[in-house]
Amino acid sequence: MDAAGARNGGAHAISGFPYLRSDRFLASFADEAADGPAFDAWVERLRRLDLQSRESELRNLGWDEPDEELSHLDRCGADWAARDLKDPARRAALRDRVEVPDDYSWWRRTLGLYPLAVPFLNLGIDGFNDDVRADYARPYAELRGPGTLVLWHGHSVVPPKPVSLRARDPLGVPILSREDWRNLFEAHAPNWLVETAGEFDRPGAPVLADGRPELSPRAVTQVLGAYTRLGDRVLVQLVYVVWFSERPKSAGFSYGGALDGVVWRVTLDEAGKPLLYDTIHACGCYHYYYLAQPLKRREQGGFWQEPVLFPQEAPAQPFAVRLQSGTHYVRRLVPLAQAELDAAEKHT
Repeated sequence: MDAAGARNGGAHAISGFPYLRSDRFLASFADEAADGPAFDAWVERLRRLDLQSRESELRNLGWDEPDEELSHLDRCGADWAARDLKDPARRAALRDRVEVPDDYSWWRRTLGLYPLAVPFLNLGIDGFNDDVRADYARPYAELRGPGTLVLWHGHSVVPPKPVSLRARDPLGVPILSREDWRNLFEAHAPNWLVETAGEFDRPGAPVLADGRPELSPRAVTQVLGAYTRLGDRVLVQLVYVVWFSERPKSAGFSYGGALDGVVWRVTLDEAGKPLLYDTIHACGCYHYYYLAQPLKRREQGGFWQEPVLFPQEAPAQPFAVRLQSGTHYVRRLVPLAQAELDAAEKHT
């Protein structure tokens, strides 16, 4: 996998445990899952994450149907875990090594004089955040954008079935089937209201063509299921990604290039209702939060901490996420009825 450059970068390969992989969510249980059913459930989730990662890696290598190989890896991994983790010393080693390291390089930060650059970076971030607040403060009827408004619906015609989040494993993690995930994704799928001034504003699906990323014209929203921890609560998260062919470079502004993605995430409470929405671009910039329920906000501040933006309270579902032309910034959450009127009036 490494030689072919096909490694899945979304999960951490645990040194000495090639049948397990970790992420920050699972690593957070290291001290709690010391033994017994909690430890068994923890290891099984680490093992499932390894299998999911290997499936994507096999597909990266061109295996269109890797089921037989995955079945073999599943049996092998289960047997290996049962034998290996009988040893208390190995269980302790696993807890020590499961943490996901960060990707920062201290020597590059030192040579780049990062501490000296932070105040100037913060000035730029503060200025951008002021612009965002000003845009959200503008009455919705006064929002302007080039081209036409095009509405891309995220929901299917058939209503999804309700999903219960009551069933939990010994870690407190909700137990969901593939059908459960599918119904949750359908129920909370975002509608995109896109200011469309060119092909770069039309959603598509990223594909590899001759080893290079391109965007197919098929408009899709990709999905990923996740979990998060809020205090002693384990909550379900639904992650949606919409891709565009590029972010065009503007005069005097260097940000731009091929492929631009917007990530939309829904955090559900224990009853399956939206608790919080947040969005970020695929580049890791422009992170905004939208509260669906009242939450106490942690105090902000400190030299290293970027301010967190809460530009708008989330409206009741259904609504549309309005994206700016070119930059694909999230400009507003718009009640769906209003979005449908906008698209009907301004689409040619």
